Amino acid sequence: VRASREKEDGGLDSVGGSSCGNISFNKYSGVCEWKNDAIFLWVNIANPGADVVNDFLDGGKKMTWFGGARMHDETPAIRRLIKIGRDAAVTGRLSPRDGIVLWCRMYDGEKRGFR
Repeated sequence: VRASREKEDGGLDSVGGSSCGNISFNKYSGVCEWKNDAIFLWVNIANPGADVVNDFLDGGKKMTWFGGARMHDETPAIRRLIKIGRDAAVTGRLSPRDGIVLWCRMYDGEKRGFR
């Protein structure tokens, strides 16, 4: 099941679910490509002990993201993200068909962990 809704700022809210079994991925890579061509990015925000700082810039229009030590501009997932970004720059927006899911988790200083 997948549902999505375009937001006023051109972004996309998306919710997905499935009755498939457990999902397995490398939690250090920061990216997971799915069989349905979706690209799932996860980002830790405001972690004071992080070696790399992920943050939102330009009023949330841009974001820094470290996708792991094995990601570079020739990695298939990164090449796809670059292509999607270039296409979106031409049209001025992302499409729900682009299949990018962004998941962020904020560091909670009181818990000394992520929310």
